[in-house]
This record gives sequence, C-alpha cells and structure tokens, in this order.
Amino acid sequence: MPRTVSCSEDGLDRAREAVGGGGVIVFPTDTVYGLGCDPYDAAALGRIYDIKKRPRSKGLPVLGLRPDIEKAARLDGRSAEIADAFWPGPVTLILPLRDENLAASLGSSDAALREPSGDCTRKLLAACGLLVGTSANASGSPAPSSPDQCALTGHDLLVDGGRTGGEPSTIVDCARGRILRRGAAASEVERML
Repeated sequence: MPRTVSCSEDGLDRAREAVGGGGVIVFPTDTVYGLGCDPYDAAALGRIYDIKKRPRSKGLPVLGLRPDIEKAARLDGRSAEIADAFWPGPVTLILPLRDENLAASLGSSDAALREPSGDCTRKLLAACGLLVGTSANASGSPAPSSPDQCALTGHDLLVDGGRTGGEPSTIVDCARGRILRRGAAASEVERML
C-alpha cells in the first residue's frame, strides 16, 4: 500500500526523496492528479508506462517551473507568446528539446511541457525540478480530480492536495499551429494560433 502524505513541508520532502530514489508518485496539479517521476530515470519511466498500461509509443508530458523548462526546451515565437499568456496554467506545449539527456530518456526530440499553477504543485517542482506529469489514470479512463478517485496501483507515494480543477490541460502543437487536445483555456488558445 503506497504511503499518503499531505502537501506540508514534510510531505513534500518525502515526495522529493521518493522521486530522487527512483520512485513513482501521485500528486495534485492545477488540472487533475498526476502520476510522476524523474524524467531522466528510464526505469521509473518504464514503471509509469506499466502502471498506466500506456503504449510506449505515446510520449509522457513533463511539468516544471519555467526556468527549468527553458533550460530543457526551446521556447520562442508563438510558443513563447502562448507560454507568456497561459503559464503558469492549464496549457501544455509541444516543444523541441535542447537537453540531449532528456531527449534520450524520453526517446524523442520534442516533448509536451507545461508550467502548472497551484501552490502544492509548484512547491513540489521547486523541490524536484522537472517531473513527468501524466494523468493518474489507466490509459483511456477518466482523469482523477481527487485522491479518492486515484485507483491506480504500483506507485510509491500519494501527495494528497485535496480536489483539483478537474479539467485536463489543452495540448498545443505550436510548430503546426493546432490544438491536439481541447481542455481548459482551449478557446483562448485557439485565438492565438
């Protein structure tokens, strides 16, 4: 049975230790609960695919604070304008990676990245750096917006942050100027494309 901790300083320290030790955690974001790990840890990434029963051909999104995202990926032109308008917030951008180690671990030259809002999430990202942040549900099932809806097993720790916003982020392919998934703020993003 995975441990449950709160968004307290002690709980976030335990989450950071779990991630640093190759663990997989469930944590609240501003949109839904996420399943996360160190995106540079191939074994932990493999566990996430197994836990979610997600095809390995589908990439995993990465969450971070903007300075960490800008070190890992290229934000320019349209992507920078959208990030300026919606970050921190519920918009995920497909960006080319500049960090070769991250590209190698994710198995792609680009990735879906987002800077979330939400105090608990931002404190966790400040402690951990970049984190995989895929929804904490089996592929194809509804994303959970509260800890009691997190039915997945196989993770090491759950950070209980209460209810989240409940609506997944909008995913934008800036290079092609299109929305790949409509979610929160989709209409506003569409006007910028």
